[in-house]
Amino acid sequence: MRNKKRGFLSYAHEDRDTANRLFQSLNSQEIDVWYDQADFDPNQDVDSQILNALKESSFIIILLSKTSVAKKGYIRKEIRLALDMQQTLEPAHHFIIPVRIEECQPSREESGGLSHYIDLWPNWSDGITSIHQLIPQDGGKTDLANSSLHDIQTNLTNLEYLKETSVWLGGRRELTVFLENCVQRLLRLDDHVVSRKVINIEKYIDDFSACLELHYIHNCGELDPNTICHVCNSKGQIIHGVIDLGGYTPSDYNDNYISWCTNCFWSYYLFEIDYLGTGPLKFDYAKNIY
Repeated sequence: MRNKKRGFLSYAHEDRDTANRLFQSLNSQEIDVWYDQADFDPNQDVDSQILNALKESSFIIILLSKTSVAKKGYIRKEIRLALDMQQTLEPAHHFIIPVRIEECQPSREESGGLSHYIDLWPNWSDGITSIHQLIPQDGGKTDLANSSLHDIQTNLTNLEYLKETSVWLGGRRELTVFLENCVQRLLRLDDHVVSRKVINIEKYIDDFSACLELHYIHNCGELDPNTICHVCNSKGQIIHGVIDLGGYTPSDYNDNYISWCTNCFWSYYLFEIDYLGTGPLKFDYAKNIY
């Protein structure tokens, strides 16, 4: 199985113009990165949103300039977390990619412990090519014994990977066992390097497995543009769906209902709808409940 690797672009706000140019150049090379100017949702918590995006990334590009190496603030928090992830999760590839936009002297911390950097100012195109060469290209694995903790986390928080894995495993029982093995390995780590999605999967792992099975194997459910997730506060990211599993009539009590958030992986419900006893249930968008 293969899935598109996603990275994270870290920069000082004073370097935003260069960050914008780099983001566009990376996109043109089909390098996907989380970039606050394109991906940040003002309705969600700043810390959990940005830091979770970093935790779920396959690599981090740190944009370095005279301004950023002398600056305190959020970029320091991102660099510290990246270093912790590099040490704790032990990615099998270049995780921190230091990129200088001008002559400057980054600290060992800012360079991710590397003695060299990618420089953009002599030749921008050559710099982008050098970045591309360091991006991990391998697809996801279900072979846990040969996967790093970093690979497990980045794969487990990737919707495309979950879709392919669901289809490959073929059912909720197999999915549950697989997810339990993944999650238990990750939850042995300190919470600050574990993604919120992993924690949410663990809370209702049986329901989450069932939601994946119904959605990706049985093609049940669609994104609802009106629902707001009460866990992450994102709008339009929740999948609702009902699948008829058979019975005495086409709308029997054996129908299954699912609801889960594709942004934070919170599984709201998996239950059987009893049309005969209660009538079809309707979602209350104001209260986020049935």
